[in-house]
Amino acid sequence: MELMEGTPLTDLDPLKARGVDLAAFAQTGSRMMLRQIFEYGVFHGDPHPGNIYYLEGGRVGLVDYGMTGRISKGLRERLTDLLSALGRRDARDLALVLLDLNVGEREVDLISLRERLADFVQSYYGVPLKHLNIRRVIGEGFGILREHNIEIPPHLSLLLKVLTQVESVGRSLDPDFSVMDAVRPFAEEMIKRRLEPARLARENIDLAREFWSVISRAPEDLGQIIRKIRTGRIKVDVGHLGLNDFLREQDRVSNRISFAIITGSVVVGSSILFSTGVGPMLFGMPAIGLLGYTLAAGLGLWLLVDILRSGRF
Repeated sequence: MELMEGTPLTDLDPLKARGVDLAAFAQTGSRMMLRQIFEYGVFHGDPHPGNIYYLEGGRVGLVDYGMTGRISKGLRERLTDLLSALGRRDARDLALVLLDLNVGEREVDLISLRERLADFVQSYYGVPLKHLNIRRVIGEGFGILREHNIEIPPHLSLLLKVLTQVESVGRSLDPDFSVMDAVRPFAEEMIKRRLEPARLARENIDLAREFWSVISRAPEDLGQIIRKIRTGRIKVDVGHLGLNDFLREQDRVSNRISFAIITGSVVVGSSILFSTGVGPMLFGMPAIGLLGYTLAAGLGLWLLVDILRSGRF
């Protein structure tokens, strides 16, 4: 443990009275947070003003590490692509990155997603980055994800929340602060590193090694498949899209037909009892026949209500 003496950002008046350059401190704090994200992949998960301290010399102090996030190198690169596409207002690339980030299993309509994203980025066309409200942008973005069945990794959701907090705190220090402006040099540096010849060479070597590994195992894998076919131990799973919905609808239809047949049978049986006058009498009518008519009326009414509620008649 180490004693940290400073002023929390919940108490800005003493800092303003001392003439502290809060705009410069906003830049220092945002660089520290973004360096955690883009360089180290481990970041403070709740950077609200009460957890951020101004230390002597313009240094930044963070407390309360109860919530932290981790982001892999691959996810950092996808985040860079996401922010780059958003900054360029490129709906096509934005849709492709979101599909790449999707960890859900539900089907996504790519054409509909692109059209929705095109409307989304167009609504911010011509708006300077410093005037963008990142909280609103990310909030609308999450709404689009829900509309199109896209689920992003939990740590990425936390990271985007952190970016909104960084911008909120930054603008409380400097009204012209923009987290997108702060992110840009980190994203550009990451893209530059991805295009370094040495890295490209390593990635190609790794790709060739993986490809050779697959090719070298192919004869053995093929032999196992053939042996399973010969012994009848191979299994093939077949899935039919929409089959469950079709089966549920068939069940509803068959249930309605069954109720209709039962209702009709009860009516016919009751009519026979009324015509023959067999059985105990109630108000001068066969009691069993009267009970049958009542039951048939109840079943028929239930069936009618069910059909009307379904809206398909």
